[in-house]
Amino acid sequence: MKTSTLLLFFTFIIIGAGEAQSIKEDSLYGDLRHASSPEDSINTLIEISKVQLNYNLNSALTSMQTALALAKKEENERLVAKVKFRYSLYLFMLEKNLESRDMIWEILDYYKEQDNGYHYAILLNRLGKIEMDLAKYEESKEYLLKAKENLLSLKDKGMSALGLNYLWFSDLYLAQAQYEKCIIYAQKAFDLYEEKGNYDFGSAALVNIAEVQLILDDYKESRKIIEAILDRRHEIKNNQFLIKPLNMLGIIEYEQDDFLRSEEIFDEVISIIEVLGNFPDLSITYLYKSKIYAQKNAEDRAIDFALKAKEEAQKSSIKKLEIKANLQLGELFAKVGRKSESEELIKSSFKWANQKEDKEILVHASNLMATCASQIGDFERAFYYKDIENKQSAALLNHQKTKDVAVQQVRYALEKSKKEQEVADKIKELDYKYKLQRASSRQNGLLAGLGLLTIMAGLLIYSNLKRKKSNESLKDKNEELVIAEKILESKNAELEKYIESNIQLQQFAHIASHDLKSPIRTITSFLGLLKRGVYASLDGSQKDYLDLSIASAKDMFDLVNDLLSYSEVNSLKLNLTNIDTHALLEKVIRNLDTNIKEKKAEIQLINIPDSLIGDPLKLRQVFQNLIANALKFVKPNECPRVRVCCEEWPKEWLFKVKDNGIGLDKEFKEKIFEPFVQLNNKKDYSGTGLGLSLCQKIVEKHEGKIWADTNSDGGTTFYFTIKKVSTPKIENQKAETSISQPAIAV
Repeated sequence: MKTSTLLLFFTFIIIGAGEAQSIKEDSLYGDLRHASSPEDSINTLIEISKVQLNYNLNSALTSMQTALALAKKEENERLVAKVKFRYSLYLFMLEKNLESRDMIWEILDYYKEQDNGYHYAILLNRLGKIEMDLAKYEESKEYLLKAKENLLSLKDKGMSALGLNYLWFSDLYLAQAQYEKCIIYAQKAFDLYEEKGNYDFGSAALVNIAEVQLILDDYKESRKIIEAILDRRHEIKNNQFLIKPLNMLGIIEYEQDDFLRSEEIFDEVISIIEVLGNFPDLSITYLYKSKIYAQKNAEDRAIDFALKAKEEAQKSSIKKLEIKANLQLGELFAKVGRKSESEELIKSSFKWANQKEDKEILVHASNLMATCASQIGDFERAFYYKDIENKQSAALLNHQKTKDVAVQQVRYALEKSKKEQEVADKIKELDYKYKLQRASSRQNGLLAGLGLLTIMAGLLIYSNLKRKKSNESLKDKNEELVIAEKILESKNAELEKYIESNIQLQQFAHIASHDLKSPIRTITSFLGLLKRGVYASLDGSQKDYLDLSIASAKDMFDLVNDLLSYSEVNSLKLNLTNIDTHALLEKVIRNLDTNIKEKKAEIQLINIPDSLIGDPLKLRQVFQNLIANALKFVKPNECPRVRVCCEEWPKEWLFKVKDNGIGLDKEFKEKIFEPFVQLNNKKDYSGTGLGLSLCQKIVEKHEGKIWADTNSDGGTTFYFTIKKVSTPKIENQKAETSISQPAIAV
């Protein structure tokens, strides 16, 4: 969906909501004009603020300012406390944390003495969240535990506030990188709010689970949760609860290199915030806008957005967001030559992360500290910071392993439950047939009995014989049912063993791959630092040895990544959607842009369908692998020419990727799709031998086939089919699109 369409969509939502709210608000203003006492006026202003809350929080804040002035004029402690209770909430929602905290402290003792515990517990809850945002984690936990104790004692009355308590405990554990506890409390919060039909806060709980998946690089699971939230966006009553899931989706798109789509989503978030008049999570939005401009090498714009991110974080006093903005600024300042400012920001961020034991930020900060040290030739310090980075990365991976085991167990339980249900349905079907047969037999017996009144006695013998035969048939059917049940039980047991062994294999491959990444990353980092420090002093052979070691470590890292992708692809369910095929291929070409320019390659897109149904991420892998191969296996002193075209078949799309490369011997046409097969000299052509195997698995998941053939004029053509789920329009007369060096256009 384009940005303009999204903005229009939200404009309609906001206008529609605004009209409904306006009617109610006008009615309340009428009540305000006819209020018989200052207390009535204050109560009416509170009700007006509740209406304004859903569409413009700043307006709600203004109403509370008026109410507070009236309450103070009356010199009524109860009314002042009542107004400040709600006023502090609006300051809290606007993330004016310090102002909100001060106001809560002013009324905390009053509610502790006067209240039955409910309002006091709510205030403790808010203080817990505020202290967490200020990175005072021990104080935060203390407040939240006190609030939880009070709310549990209130039973039903405190349930909604208890949901918030669980949600903020989840936030606290997320901030401290205790991901298992974060997920447990988020699930508790979601279950409670789902039961109460409050999807606003329920969605906030789900976002925390998605954020854990994102931190641990599980983009597929994170996207699945966020898209599930947005599929139910019509149930979200307050638009501010759309901000965090949209921000998360923008981050996922950024992490998966779709910078254009990511920027569209962040612009949409900014437009919603401008209407609402408050700034929850705006710091994150600006931070990623900065990262996007940094990717475009537009450092000035990137710095502007990083400064905005820092400013918003400081407004709300959320220290962790401020530190993230500082790291982004430090990285950008280093790029534009502002070395001293850069080092100061990075050093202070590292110190903060070390004190707070924040693994996520410590990894980033120590990486930048190592880079700063190596740039000035201080390799001893660079080694020190690299060691910290790798240890903290390994610690984060331990969380990944725990999560992987839990996820695999859940998947196994679901698969087992599904198969058990299939077996139960089959037995039920056979049992139904058996009962039907028996009922039919009884009916035949009854008819035969009635016939005895009018027909000869000899027919009685015939009827009895017939009944006997029918009973024997029923006996046979019953025996068939027993045998079928035993066969199904046996098959189910075999299936369980297969599922369990398959999951264990996938789990082993996944965890082993992650465990291998950490030492390989360490080896690569230290070899790189060694090369910077001593390379010039080495002789020819020693340089060759060092270069070979670095190349081998890189090959191993690539192999581990490919092995991980290969092990996962069978277990993945396709995320089928309507794909803009041209946009998908444009993205593939952008990803290969550097390689295309280096090789002075020409890419032609011919007769490509406007759209098709498939999994966009998986099909992008197929196209990218095939085009990358065409760019790699090229004849000496020849520029690659790659032609991607499509034919429409009755039930399938046939895609062809044709190149002018070194070609393929006929005897190897099948062998190339086997894992780890590399037909060419590894020294001349790098790779792991898993790319085409992965392509084959993805195509087969789409109920298609893939094969290769040698062209008559040299080179190779890869063919693959994708099953047609619908019939998108294909423009057969569309002009060819050429992509070549130096201008790249689609």
